Amino acid sequence: VGNRGRQPQTYADYRDHMKIFAMRKAKEGRMNENYAVLYQEFLSNPKTEGQAKLLAKKLFTYRLYCDDKKIRYVIVRHEQLREEEIYPCIQGVAYPRIYTEDAAILFQDDKQRRYSATVDYSLKKTMDEDGAVRKVLALGVDEPGVLLHYCESHELDKDNLDIFQRLVKSDAFCMEYKQKVRRRILDYYAEHVFGEDLDQYLKQMDYREYARVDRQKLLVVLISRGLFSQAQAIVEEFGYEGVDMRSLL
Repeated sequence: VGNRGRQPQTYADYRDHMKIFAMRKAKEGRMNENYAVLYQEFLSNPKTEGQAKLLAKKLFTYRLYCDDKKIRYVIVRHEQLREEEIYPCIQGVAYPRIYTEDAAILFQDDKQRRYSATVDYSLKKTMDEDGAVRKVLALGVDEPGVLLHYCESHELDKDNLDIFQRLVKSDAFCMEYKQKVRRRILDYYAEHVFGEDLDQYLKQMDYREYARVDRQKLLVVLISRGLFSQAQAIVEEFGYEGVDMRSLL
């Protein structure tokens, strides 16, 4: 792949074989800097959901190097996710996936002792995600790391509202974070309640979860859009207490 500029015919002759090889290795879960070059070349423009799923599992992979010989695993914790992710560290090299700037990186030795600030390490991105993230999401892939990166790095608008809604439906995220995203969604509804046709999204909401975030704001939105039966159901379950009735008139 690196020599395609100097040997374009050779590249053309072997391109299909290399693409098949790259897809096979991605399915096997292989990852290093050489595989990353192949994935970047042959998987970064997916056309099907299957191709997008393969690419999604490789995005945001870094090459991590540490010279501490006792380290056997690298652990990445994202506070937004319910589970931490553990990667083998072989001869000082690991390939963790890091979705946000505030992720915590820990290290574990063969006795299951964990370290953080006492281990020096370096990180290097293995792939360029520009453009790939939106392509993956557009093909219906809800890979948690991709959803997290997107929603943490984009403002919510009418074109990506469905992506934020897909995140809060995922079991991979902790409840506190999903409630935080629901608040962003609810705020957006409230700000655009008369300006955009949001009814198709509103009718798909889990009203109970949004009521726990801000019952009054939810009721204002539902009533403003004429969704009276949904508003009544919220009132019947959660009551009027604490609701400013004047805002509902």
